[in-house]
Amino acid sequence: ASQQCIPVADLPGNTCADAVELGPAPVSFEGETLNATNDFSFPAGACPGDYVGEGAASNDRVHVFTAATAGVYTFVLEATFDSLLVVASLCGDIGSSCLGAHDTLGLETVTASLVAGEKAYVVVDGWSNIDNPVGEYTLTVLEPCVPSCDGKLCGDDGCGASCGDCPGGEYCSQVGQ
Repeated sequence: ASQQCIPVADLPGNTCADAVELGPAPVSFEGETLNATNDFSFPAGACPGDYVGEGAASNDRVHVFTAATAGVYTFVLEATFDSLLVVASLCGDIGSSCLGAHDTLGLETVTASLVAGEKAYVVVDGWSNIDNPVGEYTLTVLEPCVPSCDGKLCGDDGCGASCGDCPGGEYCSQVGQ
């Protein structure tokens, strides 16, 4: 295959209209933000997991994932730059539909509970509101965890959430009853 010059605006994942489609979980996608534009960010307090508000100066790419089954999905970002991972239910309005965001100096991980057929927009961004960190990345969506509270009134649902809390003066026994 030969290399070609294409307009930056035509880079897949540069806009909501051209979001990179991710296949069913488990799935991985390798990409880069160097040739992308800066289109996505969120204000302080809008995203669970990252309350600062980030990505206003950094190139980014958007992906769309459709849940095949209901469950808790884990999105994992491994990047060669100081990255930010954002998962939202509306591509054009991340601030009001953010399901989660994560920014550390390493692996970024966001979990989101999705119903079958629900779309999640996954933005790979640089963390900064001042600089433009860019680079290569691998975005992975893991198999969903299906919560189970059958026969449980309290305790872990198997996916990191709770089946319920005990009233004051009671504790959750080992069997979740």
